[in-house]
Amino acid sequence: MLYYYINVNLYKNIIKYLLFVLSVVCIYGGIEGLILGKSDYDYIIDNSYRFFSGMYLGVGLIFFWIGLTIHKHNEIIFLIAFLIFLSALGRIISLINFGFYENNYIFYILIEVFLSIILIFLNTLSNKIK
Repeated sequence: MLYYYINVNLYKNIIKYLLFVLSVVCIYGGIEGLILGKSDYDYIIDNSYRFFSGMYLGVGLIFFWIGLTIHKHNEIIFLIAFLIFLSALGRIISLINFGFYENNYIFYILIEVFLSIILIFLNTLSNKIK
């Protein structure tokens, strides 16, 4: 019984801290995008950029809330991993269409793919122990 409790808590705590890091990145990026916008382009791009920055901020707040209440959630972790994988897929499509802008984006893609695999792996392990 103690083995079960320690392992489930360990896996859920790792997921929790990963979600907290993700939430900080999303919240920071969302606030920065809302404040700065893309006013050096036309108003349609600025409008869309601020809209998606607001969505990014909202996703960060949702990640933070899920991190706080991690023991109540199970399937939503798989959904978050899928969301992170889709963001990596978006970067890959952009690289295919427009080429390499900076080498940093390869690093971001690797982090996003790796993170989605880790979340799925840890959540699956915590479910198998139950």
